[in-house]
Amino acid sequence: MQDALVAIDETRFALTLLVGDLPYYQKCDFAVAPTSVKLPGPVNPQRLLVRGEAKLCAALSGMVRRAPELC
Repeated sequence: MQDALVAIDETRFALTLLVGDLPYYQKCDFAVAPTSVKLPGPVNPQRLLVRGEAKLCAALSGMVRRAPELC
């Protein structure tokens, strides 16, 4: 996990979103995403996690979608 986070930190992305269990990912600085963040499919909002600068994380809202140019 640490290797993956280091690789992410070296990119231009300011935030990381994932669906997972907070007790596991909290040690890697993930927190529950704001309830204003939505995924296209069903997901327990308590399992939608975000990692990044607190001000950016708090400002998140809207539907999450993939960026085709990055996939």
